[in-house]
Amino acid sequence: MKRKMEESGINFYLMPNDDKSTYADHVKMRAEMFCYLLHKVAHLCVKYKPSKSFEKYLSDTAAVQVSEGVYSKDTGVKIDAAHLCNTSFLCDLFLTDITGPISPTLRSYCEKLRTVSGATTPQLKSDNVGPDKVIDSYQTKFKNDYLKDVSSKNIIPAGRDTYINYVIGLNKELAKSKSRSFTDPNSGGYEGAHSAKKRMTELELELDNGQISWSMEDEFQKIATKIGSL
Repeated sequence: MKRKMEESGINFYLMPNDDKSTYADHVKMRAEMFCYLLHKVAHLCVKYKPSKSFEKYLSDTAAVQVSEGVYSKDTGVKIDAAHLCNTSFLCDLFLTDITGPISPTLRSYCEKLRTVSGATTPQLKSDNVGPDKVIDSYQTKFKNDYLKDVSSKNIIPAGRDTYINYVIGLNKELAKSKSRSFTDPNSGGYEGAHSAKKRMTELELELDNGQISWSMEDEFQKIATKIGSL
């Protein structure tokens, strides 16, 4: 199925850099944005109780894409629009499966969430088809396990717990990955993979005391408050 394309509204372009720190930033951003998305969908589902198990409202692969890649015939450089979340909020399905009247505010929130779920950053194709694919697979499993659990228990884990579990689980996945990006120095994604792995290991060490940044705590609270008021 062809992805739904959305405009980003961003009027500048951040190019990947040689030391791969931009790709490491992308992987860290993936963790934050993905956990925010899960938290939003969980709150929507618990409040509105759609008819299907909650994981059905986030696709198993990205169905929406914000922005596009840039391929240069002159230099041979290929830059992809690399997704932050390997999933998309299925807005129309969710709104169809809930009972009762749908307010314009709820519809608008869901439509915006569908667009946000397709957010991307510009990354080299070698990183997008290399280490990012490992993260894609991890995100699919994580979102299915998480939302199935919320659906069966009707309990939403604290945002900090979701984020910490995601980071710890991803680091385990990266450590055991058999992808060439992580095992073959000749792979185009090797340097990006190890830059990302280093950044995420550092992040896990920062989370060892079970705390996350105040800004993330605040964002998780805002999510609960906003959806509670819809």
